Parts: sequence; structure tokens; C-alpha cells
Amino acid sequence: MVRFRRGAPGYAPLGVRRRTREEYEERLRLVIRRIAESLDAPADLFELADLAGFSRFHFHRIFSAMTGESVAGFQRRLRLEKAAWRLAGEGWSVGEAALDAGFDSPEAFCRAFRGAFGVPPSRFAAHRPHGPWLLDAPSSAHWPDPASGWRLPAPRGEPMQVEIRNEPGFRLAAVRHIGPYHRIGEAFDRLFAWARSSGVPIGAPIAVYHDDPSTTPEAELRSDAGIVVDPGFSTDDPMIHLLDVPPQRCAVAIHRGPYERLPETWAKLLGEWLPQSGEEVGDGLCYERYLNDCPGVAPDELLTEVVEPLR
Repeated sequence: MVRFRRGAPGYAPLGVRRRTREEYEERLRLVIRRIAESLDAPADLFELADLAGFSRFHFHRIFSAMTGESVAGFQRRLRLEKAAWRLAGEGWSVGEAALDAGFDSPEAFCRAFRGAFGVPPSRFAAHRPHGPWLLDAPSSAHWPDPASGWRLPAPRGEPMQVEIRNEPGFRLAAVRHIGPYHRIGEAFDRLFAWARSSGVPIGAPIAVYHDDPSTTPEAELRSDAGIVVDPGFSTDDPMIHLLDVPPQRCAVAIHRGPYERLPETWAKLLGEWLPQSGEEVGDGLCYERYLNDCPGVAPDELLTEVVEPLR
């Protein structure tokens, strides 16, 4: 099996060989095949990241952006598709298919199956339908390989404009936020109040996100609301902690519009621009820089830089 580990055959650092869309597809096929081979156990994200040669820190974000599904959601869907194949192709009972798919009860399996295929599994088995999820299931000796022929979704809309630049290192005076990312504004309110009372210039605020919301419980998500301060800045205020962001080579895109739509820009950057770019995501910090977040700016006129580290 091909592996894209650093230093292994098939891997070359940036500058030696630029990556292609076809290579990204092959790397994702390796991951899909591994997930399909071990549907009875939770996916090991670090193992999958190493298998495909992606950054461990950013692997799940890349996978979700390129496939449109979380790893857990993808694995769950494959379990249901395999169950459909068992029902239509091998004549399994609903109870057998439910147990094989990892469901605790046939009732839970029936609900999930109906949500995925629009009909209960008993009707599905009786009519033995064909579909893209089954390929040639009734005549196949084995469940078809889900990775065979898999392709990245075609880009939609206008190509994303992305600048590759060397971001300088900087120090942030930050307020830590624990909880849903969309509530980080509460941390910024506390930060701005502290800055005004302390005479610290605010400049362009920056939000640093430390966890993947697809794999971390919402109540445990960690983010930092920060403003750039001098390299030697210090403070004794217990609410403020200092975060040093090292210099890093980055892909920078401009998001125009409400903050609620920022996830769409991140997904387009990683899911569409990245595999077309020949670039590789690095292990550094990703963050957002809010360029004109001030009173009087309409939501549609907000400008935000989304900054993704590259190797």
C-alpha cells in the first residue's frame, strides 16, 4: 500500500515537486479505503493523517473540507451503505445488518437507515434496488471498494483568490474562550475593555482557533481573542495571557461578509484551493484577522483575512 509519509517514496518536500489534484485524490482514497477496512472500530485520526501524509494537527479539517463530511460521519455513512449492500446483495436480515453496522438496536438502525435511504431497511431488502451506493451489489462477490474511482468534488463558483506570503511572528495579548466558536465575541468584549483601560492599542483583532469543532465537544472548544502587542509586552492581569505566534509561510484569503459565513470560506480554501495549488498545509496556527470590525460597518462589508499555515 502506498503511504505518503515524510521521507517515504512518493513524498517530496515543497520545492522538489509540487503536488497535484490527482495526488490529493489518491491520498484521500488511501484514507477512505482504511476507514472502510475498519468500520467496526473508531477511526484513529493520527493514523489516518500519517497514512496520507497530512499534518496531524490539521488532518480532520482537510478531510472534512475535501469530502464534505467529518471522519465520523463518513464512517457512519459507509456502515449504512455496507448494511444496504448486505440487505440487497446477500439477503441478510435487518437484525444481522444492524448488528454488523454497530447499532445497539434494530430500532436505532432503522431510523438511521431510513434517514440515509428514504425507506426502511425491510422495504429496501424486499425490493433489492440498485443505486450508486450499491454499484453491482447483487452480482458482486464482495462489498465494492468505496475508494475505487473516488474523486474530489468539482470546484463551484469563482476561483478563490489566495495570496501566499510570509507572515511575521507576533505576540498577542489574549483572552481565552472555552465553548462555541461563534461566541468568541464575548471574549473580545472583555479584551477590548481591558485594552481601553490599560491604554493598549487595539489594531486589527485576531482570533486563533485551537480545536477542530468536528472532533471536539462544543463546550470544550478552545480559542483566543487577541490583539497584537509589542514583543516585550507583559502584564500581571490574570484574565490576559500572552501567545507568541511564530513566523510562518501562509495562504491568506479575504472573506467578505458576515462572520457566520466564515466556515464556508475555510472550507473553500482547504477543499478547493488547496488541492489545485500544489501546496501543503503545515503544522502552525491558523487564525482570522478582522480588518474592519468596527461600529457602522454593515455585515456584508466586513473584511476578514483567513490565514492557513503552509509547509
